[in-house]
Amino acid sequence: KEEGTIIGFSKDKNATTPTYKVGEKIELTSNLKLYAITRKDITATFIKNGADEISNTSEKCTLYNDDKYCIIQVPNIIHNSGKISGWNTVESSSTILYSSNNHVKLYDNTNFYAIVYKEVVINFNKNGSTISSTKETCRIQKGNTSCFVTTPTITRDNSEVIGWSLNKNDTEADVLASEDFEVTKDTTLYAITKKVINITFDKNGADSVSNPVKSCTCYNEEESCSITTPTIARNNANILGWSKNNSSKDAELSENQTITVQKDETYYAITNKKVTITFKKNGATSISASNATCSYYNNQKGCSITTPDITRKSWQILGWAPNENATKETIKQNTELTVTDN
Repeated sequence: KEEGTIIGFSKDKNATTPTYKVGEKIELTSNLKLYAITRKDITATFIKNGADEISNTSEKCTLYNDDKYCIIQVPNIIHNSGKISGWNTVESSSTILYSSNNHVKLYDNTNFYAIVYKEVVINFNKNGSTISSTKETCRIQKGNTSCFVTTPTITRDNSEVIGWSLNKNDTEADVLASEDFEVTKDTTLYAITKKVINITFDKNGADSVSNPVKSCTCYNEEESCSITTPTIARNNANILGWSKNNSSKDAELSENQTITVQKDETYYAITNKKVTITFKKNGATSISASNATCSYYNNQKGCSITTPDITRKSWQILGWAPNENATKETIKQNTELTVTDN
């Protein structure tokens, strides 16, 4: 038999032990049919191929007669540092054909190579954002020192996605989202994002403000950042500060105050002008008031006072005028007047 040995003959075609040896003389009394009994010994050789230890280095099995294969059991593989193991018949392969202790059909002498690799875990920390995956794994094969994973996507409302970093407090990325990242060991990557907050400062009737827009940036898990309020200029007016209400008469913030902000907002300059109106008797016997004051705020165009009463015996009372020599009144007595200046 090709690549096998004839070990004898038997009346049973499936026998593994021959009844008669090759060349043995037998006595016949009738017709006799004999079958050649053959055997072929097959060896499975197990090679560590980088593993720390294997439980067996070889195993034999035997083919008899018409057998096409015999069964062997691949041994257990021991490999430290969290490495995963299996077997393949190609030394350079990274594919596991058989797990440890599997039963395998053997057709011919065969070498089995332990396939060992290290599984590396990469954890992804959302770090204030939303991410498509929190963990990925890759395998460092024999002969390699690293493997690659594709980083997840990152989303964060009203924010710019920068990428991934090994440092959770970074403001720049080591690798972009959805790109391949090379790893050599278990690693954690942190999502890096930034949100720019713009604070608008409306002059709201003032002459000017030193900076109409101020910005600051929140990174990663930060929910707020700081700015300093600008200065306000308005001629002959009181500078009160800043408010979120454009019609407010009181300021929530002062000029040059450092504040913490969490979103885009608008602040309005709060100012007022105090106006004093002086009343002269100008020959009258008396007047009910010598002055009146009022204030107007922000975008208001003026404020109101009421002109005082005038008394002069035997004279016709006409009213009030801004010129002491006027002969015609500008406004009557006891009448509301809108004023903008002293």
